[in-house]
Amino acid sequence: MRIAGILLTLILVFALGQHFNRTTTTAKRSHAPKAEKVEKSSPQVASSTTASSSVQGVATTPKTADQHLTRVLSNLTQIAGENAETRSGGRTTYSRFYQTQGTWYWEMTANTQNAPVEVAKVTGATQDGRLLKLDMTSQVYHPDQTYRLEFQWLDRAAGEYKLHTTFENIDGNYTIGETEDVADAENDTASMSWTLGSGEGIEDESTRTDNGATTYSDFTQDDDGDWYWTLSSDKRGNVEFGKVTDIQTQDGVPVELRIQSKLDKSYGTTYTVHVSYNDDLTSYHLVTAQDNINGKYTIDDYSTDD
Repeated sequence: MRIAGILLTLILVFALGQHFNRTTTTAKRSHAPKAEKVEKSSPQVASSTTASSSVQGVATTPKTADQHLTRVLSNLTQIAGENAETRSGGRTTYSRFYQTQGTWYWEMTANTQNAPVEVAKVTGATQDGRLLKLDMTSQVYHPDQTYRLEFQWLDRAAGEYKLHTTFENIDGNYTIGETEDVADAENDTASMSWTLGSGEGIEDESTRTDNGATTYSDFTQDDDGDWYWTLSSDKRGNVEFGKVTDIQTQDGVPVELRIQSKLDKSYGTTYTVHVSYNDDLTSYHLVTAQDNINGKYTIDDYSTDD
């Protein structure tokens, strides 16, 4: 009996050992898929990191020459008056740049009516150290003549810069906002009535183009007191038509007009018209970059044309 009891005990121990081994093996197998999932997730994390690095490594596109030109000239759109140390002959000149339909222009005016008035198109630009060299084409004073204009900041914080150009031998220093001698900025519609608005202007033969076609300049006032300008010809009809939005006077006469076009081809475009007069105010010289208009006009009552 004792031997039988011992054998029974050994059999039970052996059976329990076999059961324990099977349970452990099954448990290990049940965890294997989870281990595989963890191992597969690692490459996904690495791939995400790699993709992020490649995005961060994309180089930015450098600024184009046009963007650089706009960045510089957009700081020069306000009128700048010539400094006292570079003025000559009692004349003060004024400089500003403006952009129309994506093209930059330089405008030069003066405080004397017989001084040259220039509007020139910027056709190219080169940065040479501190100098910005601009290629210009005259639109008004010497139409189609090309020349070089050089710009350089003297004191950027103070808005002071230097201009040098072969045009009229300009070599002056200018300060943005210094316009103490420039025409009064207040609207002076009364002065229009006895100058530009006193009659239709007939173009002089000396400035006629288009095979000698005559243009007519007419400033009229509507019932609301607003002034309008019409430039027309028998051959082309209305060349320009716009509303006068601002009038600047000097010595009591209009010398600079801001006009907003009302023609379909250029509707909404705003531009500047410069005007100078003969001594008795019976004729005037009108120039603007709009359509490169540059004409001398005699008021109808004083014209010798038939």
